[in-house]
Amino acid sequence: MKRKEQIEQEIQKTMSCFKNAKKIEAGPFFSARLQAKINTYETNKNRSWGKIFTMEYLQPALLLVFLLANILTATLIIGNNNAESLSRTEILKKLAEEYSFQQEEYSLLTFSE
Repeated sequence: MKRKEQIEQEIQKTMSCFKNAKKIEAGPFFSARLQAKINTYETNKNRSWGKIFTMEYLQPALLLVFLLANILTATLIIGNNNAESLSRTEILKKLAEEYSFQQEEYSLLTFSE
């Protein structure tokens, strides 16, 4: 209960600080300076070269580059002539011939012990 009472006291202190707080007055030219900064921000935002390098334009461009790269890669892989490419068994047979392996000694297709 003691902890709960302490929390209640802290809440009451905080609430009294809000009630007794002074109102902050802005300077006489505050609104003019704020409006000038907003206008400066808007003019910088609307510049043509600055607009190109924002993420709004870079993300679609990068997405397009990645998409084209993937399409190109897929066409190269699919378009690869299967008659020229060697299968795994053909490669293993050529290796066996080159290094004079006997197929009875080694099982080239399975790697079980």
